[in-house]
Amino acid sequence: MLTNKIQALFNPEQYHGRGINKRYFEGWFYKVVNAAEDKASFIVGIAMDENGDQQAFIQILDGKALTAVLKKA
Repeated sequence: MLTNKIQALFNPEQYHGRGINKRYFEGWFYKVVNAAEDKASFIVGIAMDENGDQQAFIQILDGKALTAVLKKA
């Protein structure tokens, strides 16, 4: 388990929740802007409640229309 945590420290794109079995959240934020100033953001993540039940999600933010969509898996 310690090896996984050290490896994850140097690889932030990896999942850091190995060995955690309750109350955990991890997400990744991606922002996209093109030459026409169209903006979008994507937030993907995983949340775990106090019982260890996991929920994956993606949130899409449209910076031009100022809207947001949340999809749960």
